[in-house]
Formats: sequence, structure tokens, C-alpha cells
Amino acid sequence: MKRNLPPLNALKAFEAAARNLSFSKAADELFVTQGAISRQIKLLEQYLGFILFKRVHQGLVLTAKALRYYQDVHVIFNKIHESTNNIRFDHKLNILQLNISPSISSLLVAPNIASF
Repeated sequence: MKRNLPPLNALKAFEAAARNLSFSKAADELFVTQGAISRQIKLLEQYLGFILFKRVHQGLVLTAKALRYYQDVHVIFNKIHESTNNIRFDHKLNILQLNISPSISSLLVAPNIASF
């Protein structure tokens, strides 16, 4: 079954822009230009079929639909971040890699392996 997912770069741009309520801050955070963020937001708006942001004098405001969408997307991105860190650090905790000569290994490491 094929998933009909929105463009993931557009989702990243949306989540950062919505969290910061700024295309400029989102661009800085994602190491892209403000124009790139704007293009990704337009792409996502076309995909979703509704406007995500209202431009006001003070900056940006999320539309009501966009706010609901942001709340879900934000939780999902946080979960991906958490899950990725858990698996990366869990994997690294179970590995001890030593680059030493066999003679040093037999003299120092083997007798003390239990303390590792």
C-alpha cells in the first residue's frame, strides 16, 4: 500500500516556520534561504489545498487549520527526533571498540575485561 505523504522537506520547512512564526528564523535553523522556505511553504499549501500562514504587520500567524496541522506535525517530528536519539545512543552503548596491539590486549585488557 503506497502512502500518500506530503513532501518531507516542505513539512520540515513548515514545522520550523510555524514554531518560530518566521520564515527567516526557519531558514537560519535549516541552513537554507528565506526564499527556499517560502517555496516549500507554497508547495505544501498546494499539496494540502489551503493557506498555512497569514502575513500580518508583526510577522506571521498560522491559520486555524494550519495550527491544528502544526500541532500534529510538531509531535511527530519530536517523536522522530527522540526515537532516532534512542536508537543511536542505545546502539553505541553496546559497542566497545579498541584499536590496540594483541600484546597490550593480552596484558591489560583481557585481565580487566569485567571492569569494562
